[in-house]
Amino acid sequence: QAIGYLQVFLLVIVFSSLCKVAESYFNAGKKTRIPLYGYMLEIPVNIVLSAALIHGLWGAPALGLVGAAWGSCIATFFRLMYLGYRMNEERLNGHIAGVLKVNRAALLAHFHEVFPVVANFIVMFTGMLVFQALFAQLSVASYAAITLVMPWMKIGAMFVTSWTQSSTILVSQKLGQQRHQDIPSLVSQSKLVTAVIMVLMMLVS
Repeated sequence: QAIGYLQVFLLVIVFSSLCKVAESYFNAGKKTRIPLYGYMLEIPVNIVLSAALIHGLWGAPALGLVGAAWGSCIATFFRLMYLGYRMNEERLNGHIAGVLKVNRAALLAHFHEVFPVVANFIVMFTGMLVFQALFAQLSVASYAAITLVMPWMKIGAMFVTSWTQSSTILVSQKLGQQRHQDIPSLVSQSKLVTAVIMVLMMLVS
């Protein structure tokens, strides 16, 4: 069951990665409601399909754990289709040139921008894996307690990550508007707020 779940979930990773590209475009263009609508479409579909495919409701096959993976996969595909539809609207309105216009210079420019972000996430997730490996050596009761607390810590970390991403978007917009003089104060404020949020997270945890 676990192997079957992971095999299906590989499709979810592919669909989610494509969704992230579209979401980055809309977030950078201050059209943040479009990604939100995508999640509002995905989550109910995921809940209903997962319940149906896990337990065999409404004539659906009872697939157990694999059914949960298929529910997530189909729901993520729905979100991808919605974002693809909105991206096509952007293309028809002349806001983007389309996939066929991508060239080597554009890819290199994106790589240089993305690489530090990717490195940051690699370091962060590697640290999380190391901590999980250390936690796994604790007693069952201690590990269960940490497991119960972990989702709340992730919610807090998500807020910090969202703040960081929104700050990055604002800096990018300032660069695009040639308003370089506004960037130092914006960065200083963002760093201060991020530090305060992290301290609050630590105290609450």
